[in-house]
Amino acid sequence: MELSIGTVLLLILAVIITMLYNMVIRARLKMDESGSTIDILLNKRFDLITNLVEVVKGYTKYEEDVLSKVVELRNTCHVKPNKNKYNEGLNEAETKLLAVVEGYPDLKADALYLELMKQLSDVEEQLQAARRFYNANVTNYN
Repeated sequence: MELSIGTVLLLILAVIITMLYNMVIRARLKMDESGSTIDILLNKRFDLITNLVEVVKGYTKYEEDVLSKVVELRNTCHVKPNKNKYNEGLNEAETKLLAVVEGYPDLKADALYLELMKQLSDVEEQLQAARRFYNANVTNYN
């Protein structure tokens, strides 16, 4: 009888360990998935910024240095493994680009420009939400 009680206890312990292991794996997969969502949104943002640069180029012939800096940072973000550092530079360049746009009232009224800005704003909001979700998943995993 003792042997069967010991066997039952070992079986229960094995089930509990398996359940805990599966919970950890599930948490890691959720964390990885939310991290890839951030990467997807960053790529979408990079593409939108590139489209914005092209629209702005048509209106601004004098601001080539700002536009080339935005394109350079965008391309660097895709190549370098440490995207956070280059993402900060892209944020600064995006701010400069928007400052350049302020000087061109015709551009601010352009329908394509307005649509791209709306999409960029939406992507920024989605990116913030994805980062919050990722942080929650990392906390849960830890």
